[in-house]
Amino acid sequence: MRRAMAAEHEAMARRFYASPRHTMEVDFDGYLLELARERRRGARRAAKAGHPLAFPPRARVADREPVAA
Repeated sequence: MRRAMAAEHEAMARRFYASPRHTMEVDFDGYLLELARERRRGARRAAKAGHPLAFPPRARVADREPVAA
């Protein structure tokens, strides 16, 4: 875990400008990709352990019916 954290820190140090004012920068696209991966992995871990998800997955916006005005 420490190696993974150090590798991520080094990658972010190369990616972003070194500034005392901007210390909480995140590569947003990479963050969203990793978040989606972890959600899938977490769902598999929960299912394997016999723990269903507490809430059903949300429908994609494209799958929803239009709301009448």
